[in-house]
Amino acid sequence: MSLEFLKHEYSSPSSFSSYNLFDLIIVQLVHLVMSTRNRKKDSVSSSPPQQPQPSSSLSSPSKTNNNNTKNNNGGIGISSLILKNDTLISFSLFCIVLTVYLSNGGFTIGGDSNANMLLALRLSSTPFSSSSSPFLFNPRENPCLFLWDFVADRSQPPMQGLSLSHWNISTSVKLDNGQTTVKTAWQLYEMKRVTFSSATYFVQPTLFDQYYANTFGIGTAIVSAPIFYLYTTFVHPFVTTTTVDVCAYDRSHLAEISKFTASFFTAASAAIMYLCFKRVSSLFGENNDNATTTTTTMTNIVLTIVYALGSSMWSINSQALWQHSPNTFFLCVGLYYLLTLHTHNYGCWKASALCSLCLSIATFCRPTSVLYPMSVAVFLSLKLVSTIISSSQKPNTSKLFKSIIAFGLVGGLFGGLFLFHNQYYFGSPFTTAQNIAAESLSVAKQSDGVWTSPFLVGLSTLLFSPSRGLFVHSPILLASLFGLVRVIVSPKRYAILLPFIVSTIVLVIAASKFFDYWGGWCFGSRPLTDTMPVLFILLAVFIYPLVISLSSSSWSKVLIGILSILAIVSIGIHGIGAYSYDPMIWNYAKATKTKDVHLGGIQLSTNFDIITEQKPMPSNTFLVNIDEAQYRWRLYDWNNPQLLFLFRNLDLATRVRQRNIQSWKEGKLN
Repeated sequence: MSLEFLKHEYSSPSSFSSYNLFDLIIVQLVHLVMSTRNRKKDSVSSSPPQQPQPSSSLSSPSKTNNNNTKNNNGGIGISSLILKNDTLISFSLFCIVLTVYLSNGGFTIGGDSNANMLLALRLSSTPFSSSSSPFLFNPRENPCLFLWDFVADRSQPPMQGLSLSHWNISTSVKLDNGQTTVKTAWQLYEMKRVTFSSATYFVQPTLFDQYYANTFGIGTAIVSAPIFYLYTTFVHPFVTTTTVDVCAYDRSHLAEISKFTASFFTAASAAIMYLCFKRVSSLFGENNDNATTTTTTMTNIVLTIVYALGSSMWSINSQALWQHSPNTFFLCVGLYYLLTLHTHNYGCWKASALCSLCLSIATFCRPTSVLYPMSVAVFLSLKLVSTIISSSQKPNTSKLFKSIIAFGLVGGLFGGLFLFHNQYYFGSPFTTAQNIAAESLSVAKQSDGVWTSPFLVGLSTLLFSPSRGLFVHSPILLASLFGLVRVIVSPKRYAILLPFIVSTIVLVIAASKFFDYWGGWCFGSRPLTDTMPVLFILLAVFIYPLVISLSSSSWSKVLIGILSILAIVSIGIHGIGAYSYDPMIWNYAKATKTKDVHLGGIQLSTNFDIITEQKPMPSNTFLVNIDEAQYRWRLYDWNNPQLLFLFRNLDLATRVRQRNIQSWKEGKLN
């Protein structure tokens, strides 16, 4: 194989814990066993059945419903048992969603995920005897993360800023004696024909000379490493030495395990979201006999499916090992434990500690998630003050105080580790690799600074742009705004949701001010991916009252019908993204000039060979990079938006995606 270099980088800069899930499953299994035992006792008892107790739950099973769920022998009907088994439903949803995520047989190529998966591979493969830090990369050990200069002939100028997939590939070189021979990249490195040029944007320099850190932190790699370890141990072993060149690992297998890991975390987040919907429907549902347990459960199942397939969870999170994938999972688990804390009247210190643990891990995965544990800490503190002032019940105050201490101790421990990591590698507790990258990338993307984007421009792009807008790609989430109104009207009732809602609003504001507010090369509203759990909780808050009044209100039927259509459209849109999106099909496109003003004066190429660079670009063809200010108007072009272009050229886009995935696996793209 020849030594192949690229003049440009392929990707544009853009910006479970098993114990936690195990805990949830055990709790649900115990609940199932106890409830089944109670039903059996009721079925053999000669005393008349007791009337159900009043409940604030959305689903309040009636006597008639209970009779219908029993068979002729007095047992529990299978369908009823299944619908009441939250663990079984949650696990089934996980399996179904994971299957859908993996069904496209590919993944999304992107520089943001390169360092994440290579660091996870490094953490899972570095021997204890290695003298190198498993958290850092070195050009000599990991050449694919850096750019190189290559001198093929000393009589010719060197080729500069080239990508090198790994040391074992070879190419022809003209020696000083005039003889032409074939040498490996490593041999050329020792001959000083291949020399270090610079780092790619997805690694950043540290205080340690010639050692670089993953731009996107260590959290994603740490939580992914166990899955990588199992894969590299039992599926496709990674033979390591003292020095681990993760770049030499078979790229087909690297793509496979990275895609599976991302899909695993995202599908797991959907499973946890079902449990969150269950909590929300129980905590805030209306007591109405028309809303049966089956109706509630089916509503929660539908909400979970739409969350998993009708949002960027499918088209972005599940398709590559971004920060978003584990981050949203841990945010979902943190939300679940916060809701659990509420059901215990804030007196369960274990739920508080687990909530803090999950939100802290989310912060390690994506530093902006620090807003969530901070907001919860403030909320619990205010709750304690309010309890002390208005209540004379010392036991409640004592339990709440213990919950706050547990939350603070766990959060303080992980917060200290996070700050120490930053100080140790970058010289400041408040400096991350992503901060360093943002400073340089903001200049490269022709911005005046990191947080200088006009707020309204950024917000309108993130919400309504035809090629990035949240409500364009997931129109079902328009209804979440009505859920937000419902929370604002009744803040005391939905107080437990306020920490997450406030954090989400701040994230939206920050994303709107960020220099890279459009998310670089991506599909849909990637910068808002981390807000999906909260937005869908708000959607649930809006939908539950409609479900309750469905049998008595014609307006509810109309609204549910409209929401159903929007949900189907949302799923279809993200299905297009999951199966056909590739960065080079619209974001980094080849184009020619046209007199058609409706197309903005440019015509995007639909020539497969030109798009995939199998043929050189014709003289009248030029690149239109969405990251360049002169072409950023395309984000607001309703005549030829990304989604419409993909839909019109679905077969072409799918072929380009498959071709580029294969090129990446062969080391021709980085």
